[in-house]
Amino acid sequence: MTDPAPTLLSTDGMKAADAAAIASGIASTTLMEAAGRGVAEAVADRFGPCPVLVLCGPGNNGGDGFVAARHLQQLGWRDVQVALLGEEAALRGDAAWARGSWSGPVLPWPDGPQPEVRLVIDAVFGTGLARAVPGPVRALLEACAHLPRVCVDVPSGMTGDGSLFQAPWLADLPPAALTVTFHARKPAHVLAAPAALCGEIVVKPIGIPPQLVPPDWLAANTPELWRHLYPWPGARSHKHARGRLAVFCGPRHATGAARLAARAGARIGAGWTALLATPQAADIVAAHETSLVIEVLRGAGLPEGFADRYGAAVFGPAVGLDEAAAARLGALLETPVSLVLDADALTLLARDEALRARLAARSAATILTPHDGEFARLFGERQDPQTRACHLTATRAAARELGCITVRKGAATVIAAPDGRARINTHASPWLATAGTGDVLAGLTGG
Repeated sequence: MTDPAPTLLSTDGMKAADAAAIASGIASTTLMEAAGRGVAEAVADRFGPCPVLVLCGPGNNGGDGFVAARHLQQLGWRDVQVALLGEEAALRGDAAWARGSWSGPVLPWPDGPQPEVRLVIDAVFGTGLARAVPGPVRALLEACAHLPRVCVDVPSGMTGDGSLFQAPWLADLPPAALTVTFHARKPAHVLAAPAALCGEIVVKPIGIPPQLVPPDWLAANTPELWRHLYPWPGARSHKHARGRLAVFCGPRHATGAARLAARAGARIGAGWTALLATPQAADIVAAHETSLVIEVLRGAGLPEGFADRYGAAVFGPAVGLDEAAAARLGALLETPVSLVLDADALTLLARDEALRARLAARSAATILTPHDGEFARLFGERQDPQTRACHLTATRAAARELGCITVRKGAATVIAAPDGRARINTHASPWLATAGTGDVLAGLTGG
């Protein structure tokens, strides 16, 4: 990844940025010229001159391909072939201009590459694809699978948000050697599964001034976005001023998850962190914890005065799936306490429509922290196939459905708010793929 900046642009955000640039007086052909030149430069930086086949689609992505072919020739690449999907007479607008800038021949769509071809540039479809990929395109890309492939913006068949709904077979092709995108990364370039199909990702500027980019509700998650909001303690701070966090414990043989969560909540800054446990589990917890408050739970409800004493609660890590756990979750949903719901709480919500309805009607802040399996149980069958196919779209839809901030954990964690805002974590380590890290995240979130 050559662009460390947090900026991400959805397909709509990039369209808005292009429109703002054009409205400011920057010609659309100037943007296309810069894009095609950027592709050629990135290719020349990584590959020596060789016979190359440029596959151009009928729209602006194909226009970028025509410009890239011209610039490769100008850089000394002697054997550049261009193939077009469709008829030249059907090209319109900037794509027609780009074709006119290419002085070489344009081949009809082939069944496969010529034997001498050593590199393929995929400029067929871009980020806004909204229809199934035609069979001849799939056939040619599969026929070129043995060759290094450079993609313009995204591999053809993938949307800018990372969906493969229009071309699920793309996941069976070898990853691209290189993907060149423009101005800013798109979700497809940071979400783990689609990004893996993009290969190396290079971001090329195309002359859009930053001030012309309209605010997008999407960004890579970095401390610059939230550091100023963090409640750093001051000289006059005391434990009760720093927040009171309740973490609910599971049965006596399953206290570890809650203890991990509670330690994380205290470590991130909660001034008073309590583990709430049944009498049997409390004995186990007391033998292990010295810095956490232990409150004994009696019955299936909440302790007296719970909502007055705690500002936030974590419920779910190893609490169990029995009637007592479901009753306690139901009682929590009726309080004004901010909640982090994880693990078993998510399974209970998936099983019980009444609990789900109470969650959706809740006005207090709630954060859900599902991994993909929990997400599928909670939302999978309720979402149409096209929504499910896009990690970002599905997470946003889930947050909107239940009115909860939804943190979908994974190699690229998506954080979505009910109003559509989204952040994507791009810094995860595979060493986090171990039991207990989700419990720690729940505790940190609660803290």
